Order: sequence, then C-alpha cells, then structure tokens
Amino acid sequence: MWNPQTVHKLQYASRSDSYEIYKEFSELSNNEDKEHFTLRGMIDFNYDSEPIPLKEVESVESICSRFKTGAMSYGAISKEAHE
Repeated sequence: MWNPQTVHKLQYASRSDSYEIYKEFSELSNNEDKEHFTLRGMIDFNYDSEPIPLKEVESVESICSRFKTGAMSYGAISKEAHE
C-alpha cells in the first residue's frame, strides 16, 4: 500500500528531522488508508473533552510490576521462535 511518495516523505522527514514533512507524510498515509479501506482508515476516536485526572491513572511502577516482555514477544512470534 505504500507508494513512492509516502516512502519518500517518511525518509525525508526522518533524515531532516522535519515535523512539517512528517505531517505531509501522515496526511498522505492516512488518505491511503481511507482509500484502500484498511482497518486503520476506518478507525475514528471520540476523545473526551475532559482529561482523566492524573490521580486516577495507575502509576508506572504498578503497571511495570505486571508487564511481561516474554508474553509480549510470544504474542508477536511463534512458540518455537519464542523458545
């Protein structure tokens, strides 16, 4: 689905550290997703107007205590490759 223009914009934005060029890449990429009916192109987020108060957000330490990188990689690759 990538075309020469999107690849060029992404490479150019990365090499030049240009947020403006990255925005151009994003626009092209998002339009491609909508044109080709990908899942990414069909997703739309409804953001709440009020942010969640930080005191209601779980701490980094609490999340990290349950985070298992082995389980994450097992979900991404086969059992044999993981072992």
